[in-house]
Amino acid sequence: MDRQVGKPFLCLLALGLSWLVTEPVLGAPERQAPTQDKFRAAVSVMPRGFVPNAGQWDQNAAFSALGFYGATWVTHDGELRHVLPAASDCEQRVDTRRHRALHEQRFNQPCEPKAWVLSERFVGGNVRQIRGMEELEGKVSFFIGNDPRKHRAGLPTYRYLDLGEVYPGIRVKLAASQRTVEKLFELAPGTDPGKIQVKLEGAEDVHLSASGELIVKTGFGNVVLSKPIAWQEKGEIRQEVEVSYRLDKPRKEFGFSLGPYDRSKSLWIDPLLQSTYLGGSGYDAAFALAVHPLTGEVYVTGETASLDFPGSAGGAQATYGGGARDCFVTRLSHSLTQNLQSTYLGGTGNDEAYALAINPSTNEVYVAGTTSSPDFPNTAGGAQSNHAGFGDAFLARFDASLAQNLQSTYLGG
Repeated sequence: MDRQVGKPFLCLLALGLSWLVTEPVLGAPERQAPTQDKFRAAVSVMPRGFVPNAGQWDQNAAFSALGFYGATWVTHDGELRHVLPAASDCEQRVDTRRHRALHEQRFNQPCEPKAWVLSERFVGGNVRQIRGMEELEGKVSFFIGNDPRKHRAGLPTYRYLDLGEVYPGIRVKLAASQRTVEKLFELAPGTDPGKIQVKLEGAEDVHLSASGELIVKTGFGNVVLSKPIAWQEKGEIRQEVEVSYRLDKPRKEFGFSLGPYDRSKSLWIDPLLQSTYLGGSGYDAAFALAVHPLTGEVYVTGETASLDFPGSAGGAQATYGGGARDCFVTRLSHSLTQNLQSTYLGGTGNDEAYALAINPSTNEVYVAGTTSSPDFPNTAGGAQSNHAGFGDAFLARFDASLAQNLQSTYLGG
C-alpha cells in the first residue's frame, strides 16, 4: 500500500521581523545565552504533548502530537497516524537556503519534502471519547492564513491521552515525548489479552528481530517498536510478566503473548514506538535566538517543513497548500526545560525566518525573514500590505506570549 503523501500540510507559524538592537537593562540579572549544542540537547528531551483540534486541522483529527521531528495524529475513532518525513531529491541535494532558492528559480518548482503515513488501528476496538490528561505549561497558537476567524491562540497541551476502554476490560493510554509516542494497555482482572490486535497500515513489511523488537518497513525506512514489557503491581512492588509480540505477518497485525501471571489482578503492557520520526531533523532549522533580558526566557525562530495530514479515514489523504516550508517561533524557559509557547505562521507560499529580537520595554517579539506567500497573515494596516513579488521580506510583531500576531508587513519590490 502506497502511503506516501506529497505537499506539506500544516503551515508553521513564524514571526517575521527586522533585527532590533536593544541596550542592556540596568539592574537586570545577567544570563548567558545557551550554546547551540546545549539548546539542541534541551529541545530534544522537552515534553512534546498532545494538542487538541479546535478547528485548525482537518475535522477527522482529535489531537496531534507536534514536535521538531514529525507528527502523530489521533483520529476521533482512536487511529494513530504517524507522519514520517523524508527529504525529497532536491532537499537532499540542496544544503543551503541560497542554493535551494536558486534551485527553485531554475526549475520553477518548489523544493518540497515528502512524507509517509504509518497508521496503527485497533482491530475490533471501540473508542467513544478521547480525553487529554495532565495539562502541560506550554501553549500552542496557530495563525494560518489571513482570516483571523481561523486563527487559534493559547491551545492547551497534554502529556497523556486516555482513549478509554478500547476493548472490554482493556483501557488504552498514549504518552508523547519529543521523538516517540507510547501506548499503555491496562487490563482489568480476568481480561483476555488476546483481544488486543493492532493493524499497521502503510507498512510494506513486518518482522520480529532476534531480540524481540517489531520491525516495520516503510517506504522511508524502518520503524521499530521496542520489545514490549508487562507487569503487575503488588503493593508498591512491580512484578514483571513475560511478554512478546504475537505477529500476523500476512495481515500486518500484532498482539501480545504472555507468560504465566495472576489473572485476579490488573496487568499492564507497554510497547514503545522507538523510531517514529525518520529524517525529520533535516526539515527543522533554527536560524536565530534571543534571550529576554529580564526573564531570561529564550525565543528561537527558523524554518520547518509542515507535514501532509491524511484528511479522511481509511487512508484518504488531503493536501494542504501551505508551501514547502514555514516559520516557527518557540518560547522556552531560561533553563530550556519547558516549552512555554510555540506558534505557527505562514501563507500558501514558502516562509522562512532568519532574525529575531525582543523589545524589553514592551516585551514584544519581532521576527524577520522572506516569504513567497501572497496571503501572509495580518499584513492589512502594515507599512506594505501587499506582496510585491517572489521572495519579499516580511516582518511580524507578536506579544510576549506569542498568542497574538499584532502586526505583519511585507517589505520588497
